[in-house]
Amino acid sequence: MVAAYRAAGFEPQVDVQAGGNTVWGNLARGRGVALINASLAEQLPPGLTLVDLAQPVELTYEAVWPRGERPLLDRSLRVAAGLAADAGWV
Repeated sequence: MVAAYRAAGFEPQVDVQAGGNTVWGNLARGRGVALINASLAEQLPPGLTLVDLAQPVELTYEAVWPRGERPLLDRSLRVAAGLAADAGWV
């Protein structure tokens, strides 16, 4: 995500301590920008608007799981792969 901000021409100041409500509040007061999933459009507080990116951004997700929970991980990966295939991402 930082690379996407840099490509847009600015250096982000990342607040790793901010929780979800803090992020929405800062955005609503004009104190920042955020890359969020389009699926959150229905949950945006009043005054915030989603703007499509000029170029798609590729994000990598990582997963962490407790030992012995491999069946849950395997199922999650199958579901994610199916959704990605349905969307034409892979």
